[in-house]
Amino acid sequence: MKIIIFGIGQGLELVEKKIKVQHHIIGYTDSYSKIKIFQGKPFYQLNEILKLNYDYIIITIKKREIAKEIYHMLIELGVCSDKIVPFYNYANYELYDIKLRNYELERIEGLIFGNSHAACGFLEEELTMPFLNFAIPSADIYYNYKAFEKCVTYYKRRLKKLRYIIIDMFDYVYFNYDTSLSAYMSNYICNGGYQKEHNFKNNKNFRLSFKELMSEMGYMELRKDCKYEKLFIDMDVQCGLCPMERWKHINKKESVNVDVLIGSLISNRFEKTIEENLKIIYQFVDRIQNNFPQVKVIFTLIPRYVSMEKLGEPFIVSWKKEFYNIINVLCDEYNALFWDYKNHMEISANHMFYYDVSHLNTTGGRVLTSILNENLKNLKDNFFD
Repeated sequence: MKIIIFGIGQGLELVEKKIKVQHHIIGYTDSYSKIKIFQGKPFYQLNEILKLNYDYIIITIKKREIAKEIYHMLIELGVCSDKIVPFYNYANYELYDIKLRNYELERIEGLIFGNSHAACGFLEEELTMPFLNFAIPSADIYYNYKAFEKCVTYYKRRLKKLRYIIIDMFDYVYFNYDTSLSAYMSNYICNGGYQKEHNFKNNKNFRLSFKELMSEMGYMELRKDCKYEKLFIDMDVQCGLCPMERWKHINKKESVNVDVLIGSLISNRFEKTIEENLKIIYQFVDRIQNNFPQVKVIFTLIPRYVSMEKLGEPFIVSWKKEFYNIINVLCDEYNALFWDYKNHMEISANHMFYYDVSHLNTTGGRVLTSILNENLKNLKDNFFD
C-alpha cells in the first residue's frame, strides 16, 4: 500500500516503526511546513494531495483532539474518510493489555497494582526480579482488580513463575476513593487506564456520558471492517508516567496546598464507595489465592514528603485507624503481608527524592525500589526457598 504521512513531529517515529515493511511511504505533509523534501522523500502541500495516487494518509499527531480536527479538515478538503488513519486516536493505550500481550510472561515472578504512587515508587526496570508494574495514575481498587481479572482470564497458564503480587494502597483513605466518580477519571483514562465506565454515570464532575467523554478526549472506535491491522504491526502505545521525565526535585521547605491536603477524600466519607471497595479487595485477594495459591500477597504504603505527612496527620487520624484495622484483618485472614514504608524517614525526609510533595522522583523511586528488592529477597529466602 502507498502511504502519505501527515505530521513530522513527536508522534512520527513510533508510527513509522509500527508500519509493516510491505507498505511504502511515498511522501509527507502537514498544514504548516513549506518544505519540498523530508527524509529523502517528497513533502507535499495540502492542495497537492488530491492529485496523488495513495491508499492511506496516516496522521501522526499525538494530541488526539488536534488529530481529530485534522481528520475532519482532510475530509472537508475532499479526502475520503476511509483513507484517513489518525493513528493515536485509534491506538490501544490500555497499559494492562499492552504489557500482558508484549512481555515474556513465563519469566514474570511478580505483579504490582496501584496508582501514581506505585508507578513512581516501584520502578519496574530497577527490580531484581522480573515484575510487571500495572500502576496507573488515579487508579482505584476496582480498576486494579479489573486488571488482575484480565491476567487470570487470558494469561493464567503463562504466569507459571508468579510468586508475588503487590497491591499498593495509596493512603489511608484509599477505600473512600472511586475513580469513576471523581474528577480524575479522564486523567486515569489518558494515562493508560482500563476503559470501563464503572460508576461513571453517577459522576457529577462531568456532564458527558462515558462514551462522549472518550470522544471528547479524541478516542475513536475502530470499525469491525477496518483494515488497520493490515497496515500496522500493532497499535499499542504505552503511556503513563515515564521515570526519565521525573528527575527534578522539590525545595527543602516546599509549601503544601491545604486544599489538596484536606481534599474531599479526607473531608467527606462515601459509605457506598467504602462498602464496595471492601467487597472488591476481598474478592481481589480471594481470586489471587484461588488462581495462584503459591503467590504471596503484599500490601504496601508509600510515603509522601515529610511536610505533607506531618501536616496531614491531624486530619487523617480516624482514617488511619480504620485503614490499619482493615489491612490487619486481611493479612490475618489471607496470610498476606503489609510493608508500610511510611516510617522510612530516610526517604520521606529527603527532598531530593521527591518530584512533588506526593510523588517520588526517579532517584527516590530507585531508593525505594532498592528497599523493596531487599524485602523481596528476604521473603524469597524465608518463604520460597
